Amino acid sequence: MNRPVVQFLIEKQFIQRALTYFLSLILVFAGMAKVFHFSEFHRSLLNYTVIPREIVNFIDGPVVLAEMWIGIGLIIPTVRRMSAFFALCLLILFAVVVTLEYTQGSTVSCGCGVPLLSEEIDLTRVVVNWIFVFIGLVVFLGTNFSERR
Repeated sequence: MNRPVVQFLIEKQFIQRALTYFLSLILVFAGMAKVFHFSEFHRSLLNYTVIPREIVNFIDGPVVLAEMWIGIGLIIPTVRRMSAFFALCLLILFAVVVTLEYTQGSTVSCGCGVPLLSEEIDLTRVVVNWIFVFIGLVVFLGTNFSERR
């Protein structure tokens, strides 16, 4: 049992599948919540200091659509690998932006889209975002691993 944690999770198909569906559910749910509360999401993006205000109108809609489509793609076998890659990229982007806001001392709403998590950016929010990046990495690597068999 001296294998790295990521390799262990990848080799356990049940765990890898469960993480894939979990990530899919999170992305679709967060995207839908942002659709239903779009004006709050838009205001959250405007309050971020690391996102230029001029581009918020151009990225808010595509981010929400990408989040939902990537989540749906994770459950479709023919596009799962590509969706896992884009999910990982999106999660890294979210984590970097939230981390930068936190390190600058910002107290804006995270704009996560999940009503229970739509609170100010704090260390917990930063850690949760990086945990999602780890899950996204396991899903992406597991998708590649299972397709090579």
